[in-house]
Amino acid sequence: MGAHRVILGVVITVSLFAAAAGGALWWRHDTGPPAYRFVVAPGDDARQVHLDFPDARMVEIDRTGRLTVETRTRDTRLARPRAYQSVDGVRRAIDVRFEIDPLGVVRFVVGAYDRSRPLVLEGDR
Repeated sequence: MGAHRVILGVVITVSLFAAAAGGALWWRHDTGPPAYRFVVAPGDDARQVHLDFPDARMVEIDRTGRLTVETRTRDTRLARPRAYQSVDGVRRAIDVRFEIDPLGVVRFVVGAYDRSRPLVLEGDR
């Protein structure tokens, strides 16, 4: 079961375990394209973080990895995700990309990472 937040028509789901263990969500859409950051807590599974767009007419990933969501009232574009972990004060890049499942839910496909450390998934303007 997941904890849900609805922000500007986007349903963001993270596992309750992530929230309890220190997982965090940051989403900004005041001017320009949205910026986001999900922090996956140590021991949790990044596959539990996903985005659902229930009012979307279309959800697609372009050739650059950017996500486009069309709704009746607006189009939203999310930057290609980046992922990293801090190890001894140095950011270590982790492979990540968006994936859309058959139900239209957007998931983060994350490469190998150290599950004993926090993982940051983010995209900016």
